[in-house]
Amino acid sequence: MGALGSESICFLTVGMVGDAWEGGRKQIDSDPRPSASDPKLRGMLDKRVIRLQGLVTLRDAQRRFEAKNAALVRLEQLVEAGFMSALPDDPLRLGYELRAGKIILKKMKIAGMEDQP
Repeated sequence: MGALGSESICFLTVGMVGDAWEGGRKQIDSDPRPSASDPKLRGMLDKRVIRLQGLVTLRDAQRRFEAKNAALVRLEQLVEAGFMSALPDDPLRLGYELRAGKIILKKMKIAGMEDQP
């Protein structure tokens, strides 16, 4: 799976990412960004889309890396092995992490909320 163009990626909630992309490419049919009239909301939605595109790109590179190498241990291996020219920037500045062999979005940590569902 390659990087998705703006015509095929749509807004997904962070909780849906794993389900929406697990096992293959799925497309969502509607994009709420054009209907967002508040510029701050529109900006946040744009950042989330970019963040999710970065996650899709990382997972694609991970699949290609692991098809030719052992399991990925560090995200930087994707760059070192030439599967990516650089790790994607996260416009929300939270980043991405490798946990239990899967690349996920880092979540904001709020004191006292770590164990909340």
